[in-house]
Amino acid sequence: MSDKVVRAKFVESVQPRLGGDTTRVILKALHQGQVKEVKDGEDVEVDEEQEGKSGMVVMPSPLLSSTPPSVVRSMVRLYPYLKLTDKALGVLTWSDFSIWNSIVLVPAYLLFVLYYEVFVAYLGHMIVIFCVLGLMWIYNFVESPQDVPILEDIVLKMNRVQYKFDKFIEPVITLKEQDITKLLYVSMLISPIYVLLGCLLGNEFIRFNIASFGVLILTYHSPWCKTLRRLLWKFKFVRTVIYRVMGIQTYEVQEPKINLDKKYKFTYVLYENQRRWLGIGWKSSMLSYERTPWTDEFLNEAPKPSDFQLPNKEWKWLDSEWKLDLSNDGAIEVPGERFLTNPKENDGYIYYDNTWKNPSIEDTFSKYTRRRRWIRTAELIEKLPTAATTTATSTSTTTPSVK
Repeated sequence: MSDKVVRAKFVESVQPRLGGDTTRVILKALHQGQVKEVKDGEDVEVDEEQEGKSGMVVMPSPLLSSTPPSVVRSMVRLYPYLKLTDKALGVLTWSDFSIWNSIVLVPAYLLFVLYYEVFVAYLGHMIVIFCVLGLMWIYNFVESPQDVPILEDIVLKMNRVQYKFDKFIEPVITLKEQDITKLLYVSMLISPIYVLLGCLLGNEFIRFNIASFGVLILTYHSPWCKTLRRLLWKFKFVRTVIYRVMGIQTYEVQEPKINLDKKYKFTYVLYENQRRWLGIGWKSSMLSYERTPWTDEFLNEAPKPSDFQLPNKEWKWLDSEWKLDLSNDGAIEVPGERFLTNPKENDGYIYYDNTWKNPSIEDTFSKYTRRRRWIRTAELIEKLPTAATTTATSTSTTTPSVK
């Protein structure tokens, strides 16, 4: 069972952002009027010319209302790079919809390593041109306006890249610290032998090592290599040889655990905002055009702590109650303990002028607004599929699936 700590800022319900309707602004900025926004229950009428330019009709995303425009712009700019990364990792992990790219990559790599001098002798002058053409293709792909994603597509692509990258480096992250230490000692011991063979056999020995190591990486996740490893790993002799040669501790093959859960820890952040009214003092009543009394870090309206609820039953609170964060996430630290569970009325506030600028920890005559930061940590338990479910899924589909 693995724990992951992730920073998160959420808004409990979809609210209009400060300064206008975020959904309409973002759609206009992203698609530049080439795509039609469709509301729920409304008939879709697509202009053929417009559809030919854009290639799709974008539905309003519920995530847009609670996501800051700066974050959306960055995610949209990142989407083409995510597609390229997802494609590359799919080829390396043999999880692409077609494995022929992975198959062709192996002999292409072998030919390049074994006949490196031939490529350099006859095509060396073209290497720079090929590199420039490759960079131009990547740039045109990134800047292409044809592929306009919605926010859910970007989140899904990010999850795919994360899953494939974890799968690609799985052989490394499964090693323990003592395994790395033993492997380092064994490598130091066999270094003289490696140097001697290099001197006797010359460049052919080095080329053979590079080719073997590259093919091992490129074919490690292939179906037949997985099957071969499972068969060989059943023999105690193979495990003993690996332990003696590489120093890596080996174990008997065990059935995978049925109930594996991943736990993710999220920190919810709320800001309490107040304004000073002459003759009255500090109150939660705000001006009509500014932020609400309770917001998240992106100025989205949020419920107060007593009304804040977790999304569903898969969440549970780790902290018994909300805590006042005097560190303010490193912005301006208020003197005293870092966290307060039962603060006084004026504890932990950062004071601002009438336009929410010039922050200070002191309440002076020129300060008319203030806010303080509340945090509470929750835990999300992700139920992973069981071994039986995974086997049934893999046998019922013809193409690899990404979780």
